[in-house]
Amino acid sequence: MPSSAAEYDSTRSAWRDRLLCALVPHAVHRLGNLLTVVSGTAELLALESDHADSEVRATSLKSITSESARAHALIRALGHHARALRGAPAAVDLHELLESQAELIEPVAKAVGLPFEVLPSSGMTVARADAGGVQLAVTGLVVELLRPETMAQARVGQTTLRAVGLGTRTVLVLSVRVREGDPLVVEPLSAEALGLCASLGATVRLRALPNGRGASVMLGLPALT
Repeated sequence: MPSSAAEYDSTRSAWRDRLLCALVPHAVHRLGNLLTVVSGTAELLALESDHADSEVRATSLKSITSESARAHALIRALGHHARALRGAPAAVDLHELLESQAELIEPVAKAVGLPFEVLPSSGMTVARADAGGVQLAVTGLVVELLRPETMAQARVGQTTLRAVGLGTRTVLVLSVRVREGDPLVVEPLSAEALGLCASLGATVRLRALPNGRGASVMLGLPALT
């Protein structure tokens, strides 16, 4: 554990930058795909502008709007991650935080064949926490659990995130479930991950499922009471 605030900030910044190296290639690939849909649809819309009926035009414009929104959400999430330095604890809706990170996390899960979903939350999910630190912790835990070197090439399963309110605590649950493929190899969490979680006043628990069928990480934070 870092022994001073300066060492803590240095460790956190270094881990953030290392995670960016893992996230950016996936984000750029996804952004390229999204913008290809936007530009291609716009081009077709322009070509058909003289004779397309209103239904075709409306569908094309809807596609442009939705894919552009996803592209902007991805860039916003990447920007939040890049700015995730120390912040003062404040009221944070953890379900909303997970949804804001979805576009950034989803390509990481898809790259190893385990589609990602933010599940509906249970109970009150507002915590008193450093929002930037929680975003960094969640993204880092996903990257660490879904390391490509520990995942088989051919898998069928799912990655999920959900926030669960438990009165005095709110728990973020990251789950990986594998239905087909080689057993999942679960590596211990890094010292950076454990140190960051401790600095947030959070508890963290990693649990592997029997027979390598998956794993879960539970991050507990103090609820806003």
